[in-house]
Amino acid sequence: NLAAVTGIGTLGGASGVVNVTAGGLLTIDQAISTTPTALNTVGGAITLTSSGAITTSATGTLTSTGSASTVGAGDTAGAGGEILIHSTGAGDITLGAAVTANGGASVEAADTGGLGGTVTVRNDSGAIVLHNISSAGGAAGGGTAGAKGTLQLKSVGGTITQTGGTTLAGDSLKVVSDSDVTLNNANALSTLAASITGAGKFFKYTDTDGVTVGTVAAVGGGGGALQNLAAVTGIGTLGGASGVV
Repeated sequence: NLAAVTGIGTLGGASGVVNVTAGGLLTIDQAISTTPTALNTVGGAITLTSSGAITTSATGTLTSTGSASTVGAGDTAGAGGEILIHSTGAGDITLGAAVTANGGASVEAADTGGLGGTVTVRNDSGAIVLHNISSAGGAAGGGTAGAKGTLQLKSVGGTITQTGGTTLAGDSLKVVSDSDVTLNNANALSTLAASITGAGKFFKYTDTDGVTVGTVAAVGGGGGALQNLAAVTGIGTLGGASGVV
């Protein structure tokens, strides 16, 4: 006498989180959403951890967008919740649907949109294939737009690529890898930093407008579990004929 349930949903907030841990292949075939209904509320954090491969299908979206601001007061909309996708063992991470951690919208002149949430994709032994990832600040809505957030990517023993026609959007992008990185779609970020530690491995990136090669600091919360990536400054490879930028 219980109706069908699809995917995973919470009403967000600091405690309305989703943590899924698998001892093998983790497949996300339906949506996970932690977007709150209460105004001025942060999206709930989403943490997906597996000792093997992680795959999201075309219907397996991940959304932790914050809620909008309230009417009648100078306030700030909810921030996007942090999202961590982490494979700790052998296996690729393949994202087949959008990952969204946008800030909530401002709804009137005195309000400020929410901060975009940090999104981290880490593979300790394998490749990463990305889909659309957004950490946009909340829309101005007649007030002030929220600040965009940070995207962090790290792979060991595998390349980092993105599916054709998808984009990475936010304020900053940090990349750490010992393999080739190809992010040549119409991406939209403001600051870029990358450390490529494998001999002869390259870093390739394309942006739709202006971008600054600078420093991307360590960010995130969750007792360090959602970050654990040191700050990166500039772009570095180990050179050679193929270790290009």
